[in-house]
Amino acid sequence: MIVQDIYIDDYDWLVVIFWFPRREYYDELIDELINADADNKIINKILKVISNINTGFTFTNYEQKVCVVGISKASSTGELLNTTTHESKHIQSAICSYYNIDEKGEQAAYLIGELAREICFVLCNIIRDN
Repeated sequence: MIVQDIYIDDYDWLVVIFWFPRREYYDELIDELINADADNKIINKILKVISNINTGFTFTNYEQKVCVVGISKASSTGELLNTTTHESKHIQSAICSYYNIDEKGEQAAYLIGELAREICFVLCNIIRDN
């Protein structure tokens, strides 16, 4: 499992991504979710989702301005990109919602680009190594 912290300075927002969490490392994921105020029902649902391939989740705590994200193992590079893009959109939507940013506008486009650049530091290495 790889854990990636992305701090988006312009929005004072933290994104914590768990890449390919496995059962033996769920404690770290659960601790992060608890710190973000996820309740047991949500945590159990997340653990079921993330145990499958080609899935992910994004849990957002607006008060803390944090998104906890999980990206499961994927059946292909395309599926990995699909899931990562899907979860990135949830992150963008959360930040846009908090700051009342028009998701169709330039500010939102720059935000998703910044997320993609930061995610690429890990994702591109994963793709290259596989």
